[in-house]
Amino acid sequence: MTEDVTAREYAGVMPETEAKSAIRDLGVKYQLVTDYTSMLVLADGDFTRRGIERNNKQRIDVERAAQAARVQAPPVNRRVDSSQPMFSGNSHSLGHGGGGAFDPATALLALLLAAFAIFTCVRHS
Repeated sequence: MTEDVTAREYAGVMPETEAKSAIRDLGVKYQLVTDYTSMLVLADGDFTRRGIERNNKQRIDVERAAQAARVQAPPVNRRVDSSQPMFSGNSHSLGHGGGGAFDPATALLALLLAAFAIFTCVRHS
């Protein structure tokens, strides 16, 4: 929210005074600490004694009720392919040679090279 306003200000699309006002209004509306707002913690009785309106009490009650409902609700399956498969063809395959680091031909070549190296070392010693 405030990032969008700041980005518009930096891009030159929104004047600085309008951006500051918008950020301040968002901070007050959603109880956010911004560069232009701060948070003051008071006991419930202090709000009425000082004549401060409790603008966010209704929003907080709605949010807490929604949180309680989510806790009680069963998990929701959001799979997109549950009604039909995502793909109609067979899945990708690595071929019949296996899926390891060496296919049979490469393993045979490595074995032959190792045997040749051993044979050469034994012959020269």
